[in-house]
Amino acid sequence: GFFVVKIFAAAPRANCSAPKTAAGYKCYYDSADGWAAKFYIVMLGNNNPGTTNNNWWADRIVTNGSVGTTADQFMQSSAEAKAAFGSLSASAKTAALYSRALGRAPDAGASTWTDKFNTTTQTDGAVFVEFMQQSEPYNNAALHDKILNIVAPGWNTTTPPPPPQPPGGN
Repeated sequence: GFFVVKIFAAAPRANCSAPKTAAGYKCYYDSADGWAAKFYIVMLGNNNPGTTNNNWWADRIVTNGSVGTTADQFMQSSAEAKAAFGSLSASAKTAALYSRALGRAPDAGASTWTDKFNTTTQTDGAVFVEFMQQSEPYNNAALHDKILNIVAPGWNTTTPPPPPQPPGGN
């Protein structure tokens, strides 16, 4: 709870520079655009949702004012989302988090996340957000690269394009 709601209640759209720097990674990871990309990467296993789809969910995060609420909506948004994450058992959701976000099998600490998915005190979206803010996914370079490939296409080229702008331009 409270930590997730307080810090990530209203993630802004990405307005980041220097994506290959530590500050750039953090900016994209924490933005609404980055959260929407994590929905696709981690919940669906989809590393290429397209800009239109990602932007739609990033806008929903801003509109809802909550990453966790939007994550819950995403999990139930389509048959694909339900099959890939939303309708899974608690242990299967945990295994998906580890596999898709960390690139590895669950370890001894996985039971904590399975227990959280099994409780009724937190929504699955809140558990997802809490997991993604742990140090291992937060510092996972492979996950950052997948996020950047969605929200800042061309970031790894010699001359990257300008970063996405917040609604209304700037």
